[in-house]
Amino acid sequence: MKSVIWKIGAGIILLGFLQIIIQHGTRFESLGLIILGLSMVSYHLADNMFKKRLIFLHKYPYINKLMMVKVWLFIFVGSVFILVQAMIMVTILTADDGGADYAVVLGAGIIRREPSYTLARRLDSAVDFLNAYPDRHVVVSGGRSEGQLASEAQVMKWYLEGQKVPSEQILKEEESTNTLENIRNSVEALEKHKGINVEKIVIITSDYHMFRAQLIGRRIGVETHGITASSPTSLYWYYAMREFAAIFKSMISDW
Repeated sequence: MKSVIWKIGAGIILLGFLQIIIQHGTRFESLGLIILGLSMVSYHLADNMFKKRLIFLHKYPYINKLMMVKVWLFIFVGSVFILVQAMIMVTILTADDGGADYAVVLGAGIIRREPSYTLARRLDSAVDFLNAYPDRHVVVSGGRSEGQLASEAQVMKWYLEGQKVPSEQILKEEESTNTLENIRNSVEALEKHKGINVEKIVIITSDYHMFRAQLIGRRIGVETHGITASSPTSLYWYYAMREFAAIFKSMISDW
């Protein structure tokens, strides 16, 4: 039975990638299939290592079993981490606006009445988008935190207006507190304001955040494209670990 585990796992991995191709983008379901397949393949590798006595604890069955589980977890978590980072990089490299008429800028914190460094980079990308396509519109999304003088959306609108973006191109969404609410509430605000069914949007967010944002957008039934704002390379590992954990949290809770 164990000899076919890796074959089943490999088949599930291929099924996950096939689903990505058919659906024109990664979704939580396809990512989950690939992760399931990796768990089976990594178990086979760990089990094989102990069968061949590459780790010399075969005289102590309980310790041997515990060590095998640890090795399996190491291989599994390591392979999933590499997978997620690769998907993030592919998303960054292939990001485009997809011809969407509406953009959604995701909030990233404010300092009094000024956007944070990260948020300012996202807004600068929005300015470039609107300058290139003056007939398109943008939703600035972010609620008001306790103690703040204004909502993130309001601060974002002020910033864009300061960059000579006409106010009629900007729509505020001031209720959201996380990425799921950012996207869902922004789509609802657009549909209410424009009186249309919004099927496609372009998300403007930080490069490291784009993969998860698109996963969430596709989960709520919207075709999502992306424009990325670059992040400091010195913080790469911080963002890598943060997004790795956040993707699994979103997989479970962001519905």
